[in-house]
Parts: sequence; C-alpha cells; structure tokens
Amino acid sequence: MLRNVVVACLRFRVAGVVGALFGVIANVVLGASPPPSVYPITPPSTVVTQAWGCPRERHAFHGRLQPGANFFPSRKIWASAGDRLVAASVGSPPNAFSPPFETHYWEIQIGSWDDRTGFKTLYASQKYDGDRVLLDVAAPHSGWFMARIRHSNANVPGAIFHAVFDVSDPGECGPPGYQLDFCFGGVGSNCGEGTIAGLPYRSDVLPTGMRRMEVNVGSMLHDSCCSRNPLGVWCQGSPFGQGCGTEMDIAIADQLARPRRNFSQVFNPAIPTYPPHTIAVSTQHAAWPLRRFPDGLTFPDGHAINPLGGGLTAGAFPSGVSGADWCSGGTLTKQNPQVGCTRPDCAPCCGASPNCPLDGTNTLARADCTLFTTVRDCDAAPGCGWYLCKPESTFTMVAGPVCLPKGTAIDVACPTQRTKSCRQRKSMLDCLAAAPRCIWVQGSRLREEGYCQLDLSPPGT
Repeated sequence: MLRNVVVACLRFRVAGVVGALFGVIANVVLGASPPPSVYPITPPSTVVTQAWGCPRERHAFHGRLQPGANFFPSRKIWASAGDRLVAASVGSPPNAFSPPFETHYWEIQIGSWDDRTGFKTLYASQKYDGDRVLLDVAAPHSGWFMARIRHSNANVPGAIFHAVFDVSDPGECGPPGYQLDFCFGGVGSNCGEGTIAGLPYRSDVLPTGMRRMEVNVGSMLHDSCCSRNPLGVWCQGSPFGQGCGTEMDIAIADQLARPRRNFSQVFNPAIPTYPPHTIAVSTQHAAWPLRRFPDGLTFPDGHAINPLGGGLTAGAFPSGVSGADWCSGGTLTKQNPQVGCTRPDCAPCCGASPNCPLDGTNTLARADCTLFTTVRDCDAAPGCGWYLCKPESTFTMVAGPVCLPKGTAIDVACPTQRTKSCRQRKSMLDCLAAAPRCIWVQGSRLREEGYCQLDLSPPGT
C-alpha cells in the first residue's frame, strides 16, 4: 500500500513541475511508438496520500487500421505493482472488411513497455463481433504499461475501433472485478436493450460498435443513485431494493410523458465509469446537474426537459439553478403552449423554439458519424461534429479526437472527467452523501479528523 502512495504522490509533483516549465499537453498517439512521459522511472520516497479521483490516468483513443498494420497502441502510463489496469474497446464487425468465408476477431492487449525491447503482451482478450471487449487486471509489477488494439487480419485496412486504457489505485477506485458502469446516464442497463418496469428501451448498435440510446433526467438520476447505492430499486435488475425508488419513478415518468422528455445520445461502450459517479442529484421538488453547462449529459436544442423532482408532481428548479443548465446550447424556453402548458415550469424546451419539436420520439442522433476519422470528412457530413478534445485533456486524462453527432454531450465525446472518489471527500457530510458506497471511518490517535473510504465489500454483505 505504501508503494502505491509513494508512486502516486511523485507523479503529481513531477507532472506539475514539468507542465510549468514546458507548458505542454501530452499528445494522443496514432502510431506504434508511445510519447515521452513526464514521469520518472524511479520516484523518490514520500508518505503523503494523494487522492486523484477515478481513474487516476486515462487515454481514450480512436483509429482506423491502415494497410499492413493490424494493431494500434495507447500511450504508455506508469503503474505501481497492484494498480488496477482497465482496457476496453469496441469496433466495426471484425469480418466487415475481410474476404468472404474468413472469421476474424478484435483483440485487446495489456502489456509492459520497455524503450529497448518494446511492447510485451501480458494479458489479452478476444471478441468475434464488434461489441465491447474488456480487460480488468492488476499490474504484476511497477513500470510502464500500454494497451494495444489488434485485429486478427493483418490486411484489413478500414476497420475502425474506439478504445480506452485506465490506470487507478485499487484502494481508491476498487480492485479488478469491482463494479464498472458503461453508457452512464442512458435509459437502460449498461448499454443493453430490453425492458425495465415493463417499459422498452433502445440501444442501437452503430457501424463502429458505438451505441445509440435515449437519455432523460430520470435515467441520469437513477444511474447516479445506483452508483452510490448498488442495492437500490432496479439497480441490479430487481424491482425490490433499498433506495433509488424516487429516481426510478422520475425515469418512468419521463418515459411515459407526452411529449417524451428524452433525447437521443451516442455512447462509447468502451468508456467505464467508476462508482460513486454522479451526474445529477435530486431533492423532493427538483433535479439538477452537479456540473453546469457545458459539462455533463445535456439536451440538444428542441428537446423537452422534466424539471420536476417527483416526475408527475408540481415543482420548479431550485434557487440559483437554471433549467438551461440541462441544455447543450445553454438556452431554455420555459413556455410550451403547443402541448397545453399553462405553467412557466411546464415542459421547458432547450433552445429558442417553444414547440419542442424534437421530443425524443421522432429524432435520432445520426448513426454514421463515427465512420468518419478525419476532420474534413466529419465536417462535410450534415449533423456530424468533430470533437477535438484537446481543451478537455490534461497530462493524466487524455482523449483523442472523434467524430460524433452534433449535440453530443462533451463528457461523452471527451471522457476526461474523473469520478470524485470517496478518498477525495474530506468531510463526514460529503462522505455520507455518497453512502453506502462511501463509508466514514472515525478518527483515532493517528487520524483524529477521520476519513472517507470506498466500501470494498461485495454488495449485500
């Protein structure tokens, strides 16, 4: 444990010094060689515990395989022995660009990196379709690690993938096998499709493995609640549980409302979310995002929003919080006479139009934007936008550029926002707000002030 603390603190100090001296941001790797890192191989000793959030470091990257090159690496990231390494990817169907009657697969690898000998594969997992392939393992030793995407056909130019490589402290973010969530905030369970509480929900598989789902205020509230309370109502597929029932009621009300208070969102199923992740909180009368525009999952213009905490009961946004915070464009129309609205807080609409024409029932996000891998091709496609992600990236949280439907929430396109971990919660009240996922440990002679930590026991024990 001490070794993990030592490495983590040094990384923080060295990164700050180098950034101040050179003012550079790590570049996204699109070739076979990793970029130079700002971290030394042998960090000095320290006893300070550093809380980073989850994950500690990330590289989200995308690519199209080129002729004669069937693999694609992430950047290299330093990890201490025992650190949690998570790598995941989705992609176009493996046989889409292969000759007939051949069977191929996507493979994700995690390996060590040495500047003299290169990449050495330590773990690998394959998938014979374009769905998510995942590795969740512990670092066997301290050193540099990379993730690498490989296609089984070395002559398959044109295959597209979306991938991520995360490194985190298992004491802060959970050990390998601890809960990970995907497509966070979408209606449904972890990017899948089906029914819940008798209501169907969609999850369209797009040509490059991305998922097109619906989002509403209730789904964001319920996912946030289940992340901190895994035994809540419908959190593990059961209508019985402790807590999260109000959030589920809001989600159902949003699904049943006419016009529906949903919007269409393309998710990257390779991006994991670490508990206790929160993108919305609720009170008796209102729901609002913790991060204001432009961060968080936000509604494109033309979509109706539910500002009511009880779903079907009257209420309004709390003082100091505007419904425009839910809108990607930052503006909100509070009247909607086209659907019989007689109250100022009834069915507000994002954008300037009071009609909410895009109510989630007849407008879907464009399905083919992720097929475009250059800014030129992306900008030429109506409804698609090029997300550079450089302004959102840092030394430790790096996201590569990607083409997605216009209006995609910035946190989805550029997943560089960390989860606020239990370790980062310094007060008892802040810790208890994320209970039971976070538990408060009373102070002792060594730590009089007490501290907050992640509950690592399995749910229900």
